[in-house]
Amino acid sequence: MGRLNERLARFMSGRYGTDHLNKALMFAYFVLLVVNGFVKYSLLNGLLMAIAVYAIYRSLSRDLDKRRLENERYLRLSKPARRWLSLSARRLRGVRTFRYRVCPGCKATIEMPIRKGSRVIDCPRCHTEFETRIYL
Repeated sequence: MGRLNERLARFMSGRYGTDHLNKALMFAYFVLLVVNGFVKYSLLNGLLMAIAVYAIYRSLSRDLDKRRLENERYLRLSKPARRWLSLSARRLRGVRTFRYRVCPGCKATIEMPIRKGSRVIDCPRCHTEFETRIYL
């Protein structure tokens, strides 16, 4: 097993490997694969093949600068969606113990412990003070 690992390491030396874009491509591949299991559509098969080939091409590529730029572009474009998903997950985890309010000054989401009644909040980011009311 050691020789196989050594050969694989030698083969992958100088190649790009996986990154966030590759992981997203593989996630899209598996989602479309499940959809394709229910809906047989030949165009979907072609799309699946194209995604798989592109992901493998990116992983084995030796043009590290181009792959890095592609990944940076993907991260920049997907940032709002990733931020929304992260905030939604955080809200679900704290639904029993926290309430969330949006600062009118900088639009930051502020997490507050549940305590009934009105209170004045100082935004930690822009230091705008605003009043809010928590019912439950």
